[in-house]
Amino acid sequence: MSTLVTIGLFLGAWVLVELLAEPGTQISLPMGITYVKGDGFTRLRDSLGPPAGTRHPVLIGSDIDANTPPGTYFRDCNHCPLMVVVPAGSFLMGASRGDGLAEPDEGPVRRVQVPRSFAIAVFETTFVEWDAGVGAGKLPRAQNPYDGVTADFGWGRGKRPVINVTWDESLIYIRWLNETLGGELYRLPSEAEWEYAARGGAETAYTFGRDYRTDLVADGNEKTETVGSYPANRFGLFDVQGNVWEWTADCWHDDFTNAPLTSDIWTEGGDCQRHAIRGGSWGREAAQMRLSNRVPSSSKGYRLGFRVVRDILPLEDTLRAQ
Repeated sequence: MSTLVTIGLFLGAWVLVELLAEPGTQISLPMGITYVKGDGFTRLRDSLGPPAGTRHPVLIGSDIDANTPPGTYFRDCNHCPLMVVVPAGSFLMGASRGDGLAEPDEGPVRRVQVPRSFAIAVFETTFVEWDAGVGAGKLPRAQNPYDGVTADFGWGRGKRPVINVTWDESLIYIRWLNETLGGELYRLPSEAEWEYAARGGAETAYTFGRDYRTDLVADGNEKTETVGSYPANRFGLFDVQGNVWEWTADCWHDDFTNAPLTSDIWTEGGDCQRHAIRGGSWGREAAQMRLSNRVPSSSKGYRLGFRVVRDILPLEDTLRAQ
């Protein structure tokens, strides 16, 4: 396609969308380029690519199996999130030693085994990714509970984390990803998986140490920020502290009494009308940003989003599926 034709398409899209469409409307153009009203032109494949300076290429999902080394980035499809492989291991789950801000529901502290590697989204799910599903007729449009329309509150969509999505609606997104792959690999993380991946090996209250630093998290702001605006943790995850709270798969439990000693999803004996959310959000204080902090939720909100995990199959199962 000639440069002049491409420019003409860009200008035509801009005029039509800006004049006639509501904020957040997304249209697809040739060469993988997307236009979102309020956020401009982006290349969906590249807009949420690997962190700058990474030495790892982005593989395709069919290349991923249990032998794939930790730190490998991959994407299963054009509209699928960028994922990173995290290693098997173990960690102390709950309030860090000496944490004066710890709450009773963050204990008792226990060592949790993560028996196998898994993949987790590098970024929180964004409006670009959600709106792609809306445009495909697979997802409901995210709506805020106040006027039922402006899910982004006028802050912008694009690469900001999607907000005003219920726990059940996050599962619709996950079902769409799994339908694309023809399997059941994607899901929400368990609380244990979330904390393990968020810590990235850190045993302190924050990924960057014991002391809180506002220059390293999306906090104290008046709105969400573009994902990846602050440094990643040691596993390569962005925004595990601040920006938006994140749904987990676990039913809410008042503390970790009788909690599993593995990273499995924990529902038994819990309040499954509410689910644990983790990570804190924009405009919150230091106590909310701690890696062990946990809160129950049963509804959507403008401080709440999610990220997904993906199971990694043994090599023989990966080959069988190809």
